[in-house]
Amino acid sequence: MKHIAMRAERRATDLTKGQRKQLRASDRVLASVHGKDIEPISVVLNSAELGRVLSSSTGMNTLIDLDIEGERHVVRIDQIQHGLAGSAPLHIGLNEVRTGEAQKATVAVEMVGEPEAIRTRVGLSESGLTSVDVRALPERMVASLPLDISGMAMGDVLRVGDLPLPRGFELLTDPEQPLVSLRPIPALGGQENLTISEAGEQLADKAEG
Repeated sequence: MKHIAMRAERRATDLTKGQRKQLRASDRVLASVHGKDIEPISVVLNSAELGRVLSSSTGMNTLIDLDIEGERHVVRIDQIQHGLAGSAPLHIGLNEVRTGEAQKATVAVEMVGEPEAIRTRVGLSESGLTSVDVRALPERMVASLPLDISGMAMGDVLRVGDLPLPRGFELLTDPEQPLVSLRPIPALGGQENLTISEAGEQLADKAEG
């Protein structure tokens, strides 16, 4: 896995509300570095550099070469504290990692393909978990795990245990938890020409009512 370099500056731990607001207004993000063998380090990050990490192919699981005023740490984002919708993160948690030691991470599940029942508009897919917990070496970590659903038949359920894992990955989530299921679109009072999305909305309205 390719590392991304970032810079950070140390900051005081007792910043006032006004000081925190001023830092955020100058495109800085408050963060802290923690790990097994280090004392927590309070830092500020550049929001543009942080955005480059989050928009990369590995997202939060990206390995970051963090330069704290000349002191190097290899870290991974393990927590993002959000403010209002659409606003910049309020705080970032950075976990120091050892590249030769397996780490726990949450990885998104990416559905790939389209079952015949959905293509022919006679079935609906129902989503279960959208991410799973795994343990793997940091340098092998990925942002998402693909799950091919194109071969699903009506009534099929794919579970966490059906998810193909790369070599060296250990699954931590219960393998019996459902990821996706396929079921027929029930009759809705003669409205055979509804689109799948319209049928789904009406089913949801019916369930809520």
